[in-house]
Amino acid sequence: MGQDLELNGCINDVINIKKLLIEKYDFSEENITILTDKTKHKPTKKNIKKYMKKFTSNAESGDILFFQYSGHGSQREDSSYSETDNFDETLVPLDHEKNDNIVDDDVRRWLVDRLPDNVKLVALLDCCHSGSALDLPFNYRVEMLEDDYSYNSYYYDYSYYSSNSSNSSSSNSNSSNSSSSGSNSSNSSSSNSSNSDNKLKINEIHFDSDKTSANVIMISGCRDNQTSTDACINDEYNGALTYYFRKIIEKNDNISFANLMTKLCSLLKENDYDQRPQLSCGNELDLECKFEL
Repeated sequence: MGQDLELNGCINDVINIKKLLIEKYDFSEENITILTDKTKHKPTKKNIKKYMKKFTSNAESGDILFFQYSGHGSQREDSSYSETDNFDETLVPLDHEKNDNIVDDDVRRWLVDRLPDNVKLVALLDCCHSGSALDLPFNYRVEMLEDDYSYNSYYYDYSYYSSNSSNSSSSNSNSSNSSSSGSNSSNSSSSNSSNSDNKLKINEIHFDSDKTSANVIMISGCRDNQTSTDACINDEYNGALTYYFRKIIEKNDNISFANLMTKLCSLLKENDYDQRPQLSCGNELDLECKFEL
């Protein structure tokens, strides 16, 4: 808070998602840790690393985890030449001017690679340049038919799952929210969906990243080359992704990943936001399985 390029909706984002986790998914408040500009422990680079590691080190087989980041995201040149677009995606901590940003390679190591088998992690990253922020190998991209396609891949109607694929900055006020539930994951179930206007497709892209031992699913605010919006909606500031994600989940108990992602993209476009949310996974995902925590 009080910095150049300050964001207005980040703290509202984590407060609203915390309420959703408790009221809809029965998460316990004592199992939820929040870092914001207003909490005792601030979202500095050291604290984000510390609490990411603590979050994952306590995970046990059968746990369901939820991680949220709402804040600034950025990019920088990839010195290891491991990124398809030659840029690392970064999270921008409160003290970035002194201690630098957090690169996606580190986020993957601290948040993903430490998780044991049979743990489910759902991550919501509402920040700029976040499409591959966890360096996960499978990306399911919702495309509007009028979009300029940047990948030479197979496109198919979102109501069907296909395994066909081809290879394919700033200062900060931000918030993060890590939550855990000890309940066992439920088996995935199908949710039938239909595309009434036939203007949406989902494109599966494979990146050169290792699969994950845990079941890791990330929804990000935009593609790597896009920005995410800090928006005033109904007289309250929110991250646009977080606002519409929350509204969809509140009203839909049995929504499939395909429907969730197409609804997100449709609502953002209908309300004049250019960002395209991304769905990324540590392993191949049946898009007709239900979103659940």
